[in-house]
Amino acid sequence: MTVFLLLAVAMLALVFIGIAPALIRPQVEQSDTYDQGHSEQNLLIARERMSLLAGDLQQGLIDDHDFEITKRELEQTLLQEMKMTTNTRYRQGGFGKITLIVLLVAVPLASALLYRNLGSPEAVQEPVFVPNAPVMTHTSQPSAANSNNAMAGSMAELAVRLRQRLEEQTPEDVKGWFLLGRTYMEEKDLANAVYAYEKAYALAPSDPTIKQALDDARSMSAGAMGGMSAAAAPSASAEQPATKPAAQMTLQIGISDALAAKANSNDALFVYVKAVNGPRFPLAAKRLTVRDLPLTITLTDADAMMPAAKMSDFGEYLVGARISPSGNAITQPGDFYGELQTGPTANPVTIQIDKVKP
Repeated sequence: MTVFLLLAVAMLALVFIGIAPALIRPQVEQSDTYDQGHSEQNLLIARERMSLLAGDLQQGLIDDHDFEITKRELEQTLLQEMKMTTNTRYRQGGFGKITLIVLLVAVPLASALLYRNLGSPEAVQEPVFVPNAPVMTHTSQPSAANSNNAMAGSMAELAVRLRQRLEEQTPEDVKGWFLLGRTYMEEKDLANAVYAYEKAYALAPSDPTIKQALDDARSMSAGAMGGMSAAAAPSASAEQPATKPAAQMTLQIGISDALAAKANSNDALFVYVKAVNGPRFPLAAKRLTVRDLPLTITLTDADAMMPAAKMSDFGEYLVGARISPSGNAITQPGDFYGELQTGPTANPVTIQIDKVKP
């Protein structure tokens, strides 16, 4: 019984020690003001990202899980980018000390009365040691690595699709290039971030926000390259790891007579190689036209969409060709296509465009 009471008193003391500073310290009044210009820019960027994600979800390019993960990441990024200044004022509160004194008296008294009337004091016993009692252990919690990889993959795919759209359909979209630069910065892809910001700056050289972003990206890129050179200097004589041989895939592409009669010679033809177990975006791709069919084409690591994801990094491929009347790099209902799964040693690979995307 004595041990129980001592523990109860100790717990109450810890509670009061925790809340006492909050009751005694001066009260704070804050008023927040936001940088309106940056807020509007961030909102526009967030809306365009959400529009791209919603389109991908409707087309089945991503599932609900990836959509929700990337959506949360966009929301967190938006909150972090909102610039806020806070005006703080302090004023002394007269009720904090009184409240603390009332709690010091009322909480122990109320606890004792409630326990006396509703509890069972006779049930409190001293702990008894039981030999060879089983020991409870904590099970390990699942790692957050899978969630982080999913978010990183989603952002990388978003960057690839946005870059394809900008280069092939809307090269004059200043906001799109700026958004692409921001996405590359979040992915720590500094070289591509500089490229995207330079595109945006060339279209809007008088925009100070774009100029500042470009200068920051260039500085960070130069610093990273300098750090790599300095780190590499001492180990120049060390044994270098063997590099992977560059991968290549030769594709022989044709089209069925039924679909050839429906296709327009000016329609866009996308030829691509994807990883069976890897990112959803193509490892390598080229854009041609229907008039080039039938054709033989070779894709290599030089045609990689992202420097960090090349054909030589994967062993099983999904190769295909797709005809897009709209010219959209993202698959649309009604597109003609042909695909098959193969390995890196199967050369050449024959693909027949004979299906219609539902």
